[in-house]
Amino acid sequence: MRGTCAAEPGSWHTLLYLGGTPGLRGYRENQFAGTRSFLAIVEERKFLAWHLAGLVQPGFAIFAEVGALAGTARGRGTRALYGDVGAGVRLVRLKSAGSDVVKVDLAIPVGDGWRGGRAVQLVVGFRREL
Repeated sequence: MRGTCAAEPGSWHTLLYLGGTPGLRGYRENQFAGTRSFLAIVEERKFLAWHLAGLVQPGFAIFAEVGALAGTARGRGTRALYGDVGAGVRLVRLKSAGSDVVKVDLAIPVGDGWRGGRAVQLVVGFRREL
């Protein structure tokens, strides 16, 4: 879970973003902006017991995300709540110094926020953690 507030209350020149890789994968990268944000992610991961050529361990994940924004660049007190659900594949590189993970996710927006004609979003990412 993550919550963030702009540096100064009421500050319209410091915007926070939601959407894409860091959270709300069912939406475009940085699709939503506001002066205050909140993001909750629930994710379940399962990794298979076998390894591909001793180099990669595959796994799967399902997730649900909810994000909220308050405040806008114009100083209006608008509030918005967005959510998505999805599933993906995880590939852990076993021969690396850290825990490198390649993520390939499919996510779909849920609720009223997706009615702009968007469907499934494909997100590919790389993290240094499980």
